[in-house]
Amino acid sequence: MAAPVTFLAGRAGSGKSRFIRSRVAELCARGENVALIVPEQFTFETERELAAALPGGLLQASVFSFTSLARHVLRETGERTVFLSRQGRRMVVRKTAEEEARRLAAFADVSARAGFAEQCDAFFTECKRFNIPPEQLAAAAERLGNGTPFGAKLADLALLYARTEGYLAGRNMDAADAFAALCERLPRSSIAGQAVIIDGFDLISEQLYDVIAALMRCAGSLTIALRADLSPDCRDAAVFDAERRLLVRLRDIARAEGSPTRIVRLPIPGPHEDEAKRAHPALRHLEREAFAYPFLPYAGEDAAEAISLFAGTSRTAEADAVADAILAAADQGMRYRDMAVIATDLDAYINPVSRALRARNIPFFTDAKHPLAGYAAARLAVRALSAAARTFRQQDVLEAAKTGLAGVSPDDVEEFELYVLRYGMRGTLLTVPFARGEVPPAAERARAAIMPPLMELRARLTGAGTASAKTEALYEYLCTLDVRGQLSAEAERLRGEGRFELMEECAQVYNMLMELFTQMHAILGDAPVSTERYIAVLQEGLSTYEVGVIPTTADQVLFGSLGRTRARSVSALFVLGAVEGVFPAHVRDDGMIDDDELAQLSALGLPALPTSKDRTDKELADVYGAIARPSRLLYLSYPLGMGTEAAVQCGLIDRIRALCQSADLILPNYTEAQLLLQRE
Repeated sequence: MAAPVTFLAGRAGSGKSRFIRSRVAELCARGENVALIVPEQFTFETERELAAALPGGLLQASVFSFTSLARHVLRETGERTVFLSRQGRRMVVRKTAEEEARRLAAFADVSARAGFAEQCDAFFTECKRFNIPPEQLAAAAERLGNGTPFGAKLADLALLYARTEGYLAGRNMDAADAFAALCERLPRSSIAGQAVIIDGFDLISEQLYDVIAALMRCAGSLTIALRADLSPDCRDAAVFDAERRLLVRLRDIARAEGSPTRIVRLPIPGPHEDEAKRAHPALRHLEREAFAYPFLPYAGEDAAEAISLFAGTSRTAEADAVADAILAAADQGMRYRDMAVIATDLDAYINPVSRALRARNIPFFTDAKHPLAGYAAARLAVRALSAAARTFRQQDVLEAAKTGLAGVSPDDVEEFELYVLRYGMRGTLLTVPFARGEVPPAAERARAAIMPPLMELRARLTGAGTASAKTEALYEYLCTLDVRGQLSAEAERLRGEGRFELMEECAQVYNMLMELFTQMHAILGDAPVSTERYIAVLQEGLSTYEVGVIPTTADQVLFGSLGRTRARSVSALFVLGAVEGVFPAHVRDDGMIDDDELAQLSALGLPALPTSKDRTDKELADVYGAIARPSRLLYLSYPLGMGTEAAVQCGLIDRIRALCQSADLILPNYTEAQLLLQRE
């Protein structure tokens, strides 16, 4: 019998999270097992909240993302195919693009550029999620004609897509393959018969609908929470368009599966109607009216207590001002852990904000992730391979030496570099003791430490015709230098200095490198491959891995981006960079396939893929969810200029000022003199 399906629908702050926690507690008290599915980036926070809310902890409740659910079920039902990470898949695409470069027409001149494999992989993954095989793309290209620009582009993509899938077939399984296998294996897993609750979605796709249909067939019950206002007189319906369309589709699937459905509209009287009522009246009004048309002005006189607007002369001024605002909020009794800072451009704001927070001794945690390729161990691996493959090219040797992991002190490296550049030492001249001019002892000492391991690596690569042999040679080189031991010692040093986040990052690097080597072995195995091609695949893999950490203490300000810091409610939310076109972001129509081309594919009978409008709608919904999170303070800030360009405040700030005309929400600006005094 198909599972009964309950849809929870409510605006932000209507009590969905508390309702779900109460529902999980109720089911566990009855002796039932519960599977709670949330977006990937929220699993850790959800597990922590659920463990605190349940008397027995997580003994009967499990928290999954859809991806981790697939892995769990496949493992449980005996799947032994090697699971390929998204990093591994990117490396396969890079390998395929290298091999098929001569057969490409539209992409012949760009296939070797950085980012090409990433965009191709994103498009192929999207096709798989919407059940579009390579053959369907090839047929569409043929109908369009290879002589047309779009036809030629589609033919190239179909070729690379087919070759990528052909290489992986029967050998490796990626996330999209795992979703397909999940649908078939769910009835034989421990999830069958359990109460399943879905609280939010990462990416909507046909494969996801297939998984939900499979859950309807085998779960004991299914509850799906949606952030949507279903009232017919909703004045900000545009915010909820995507969730409303999702509800319609899910109800159609339930009808086809024979699942009885009901809709619970939140808030409902009782303990679940709590979150919105706790918020400041001005913030409750803003949640309703920020995107409404027509909007109703706020009648209260206390808006300035809960809403602040700031225009900084620069991002640095924004950073200093937000740090002072955080201190002021703490003085009012708010805990650091109940505050969050969202930067619309995390890369641009992370340094000035980090400096400002540290200068005021404000504990904070940033969820920013850093590419593995930027860490010394990764740079050493690439430069050492390049040096060994290119007969010790000067630049490669120097860059390897300067990573700090080549067994040479910084002072010796400096002398080594000066001598090498002064006398033009390169190639085999580096393999013998220096003899030109006056040789500084430190330069020769550095050469004697750096070159023997590189010479051994070159010798190993000379006899390594396969990818696995090259991976083994690189691994032996890292072992010779004791890179693992050096990183462990560095992590301990950082621990002693109390720099726990950097310690966590350092501890992850070596393990990520080993995971990358494992993925490369799974992808390339014993296939013959040139060292140059091997380096290209390795660099592609390094560019996809990211190093991140979890919070090291409980009482910290959360600092991150919109997409990764919306897991829980907060007392105060600070938004930096609230400029037009960025908050919310207008997603540009500049992907591998643009919107007009997507429309052509739909006209040819292919499933409709997400457009830039769909992604912009999601951005709007995320911004709505963000401004509805704080209960005591919302702080919006923007710079008057970004680099050489002027910046314009976002429309949301204009709307807030129109809503609260009776209150002065604008904070005084910082002069350059004030900023200099603060830094001193």
